[in-house]
Amino acid sequence: MRGKGNSLKFLIITLITVTVTGVFAQGKTGFISGAFNLVPLGISSLTASAKSTPDSAENDELTRLKKENEELRAELIDYLDLQRENERLLKYFNISKQKPDLTLKPAEVIARDADDDFYSFTIGAGTADGVSEGNPVITENGLIGQVSRAEQYSAVVTTILSPKLKIGAYDSRTADGGVVSGTAELSLKNRTALTMLTEDNSIKEGDIITTQGSGGIYPKGLAVGKVKSVEYSGFDATPYAVVEPYEDISKVTSAMVVTDFSGRGEVTLRD
Repeated sequence: MRGKGNSLKFLIITLITVTVTGVFAQGKTGFISGAFNLVPLGISSLTASAKSTPDSAENDELTRLKKENEELRAELIDYLDLQRENERLLKYFNISKQKPDLTLKPAEVIARDADDDFYSFTIGAGTADGVSEGNPVITENGLIGQVSRAEQYSAVVTTILSPKLKIGAYDSRTADGGVVSGTAELSLKNRTALTMLTEDNSIKEGDIITTQGSGGIYPKGLAVGKVKSVEYSGFDATPYAVVEPYEDISKVTSAMVVTDFSGRGEVTLRD
């Protein structure tokens, strides 16, 4: 009985509280309806508050995750840049050890000429870095071109696939000499040609072609590529060797400019 009495008292107190609240909220007239209207209003407020709190927490969490993702992405980019730089410097170090007579300037490829069938490109090094027109351009795999135009902070490289370049070279096995110069047809397959060969040449597939170094423009002994076949010109039936460079010219992303070397500018006879 005591429990039922307490419950009844609690109910009466609650009704009085709601009634008084209605008086202050709605005035003396219509206070009963105002009081009871407050009940659903309070419930709605509580419901809205309950809904907004998780949404706010979710938004905060989403914002945090987005920021964290951006930071991780930036760190990954920095890591990849550092990795590429380390690889580039390692290549530079290896070539410097193998050919200590070469003065090298490492550079990144910063642009390519989409209209050039011979894959010329621009590097991020120029006259301010000691680069000048005519400098040979190499990778760790061999010769890939020559600087054809040098600006203060950039330079354009014409590749060995282009007919614009004429490079004295020879077969390292047979010593048969000729001139490396490209054609539009061969460049499509990342190949160039060793032309001006004699009829009695002994060049064959698999031979290595290297620079002669006799003109003072290119160092002696730079690898140009490997012989794929010996063909004959359809124009005058002269022989030439199809040469595949050791580097895929169209995909080069970094290179080294030979700014100086022993014998530069000296015209000598080939051994």
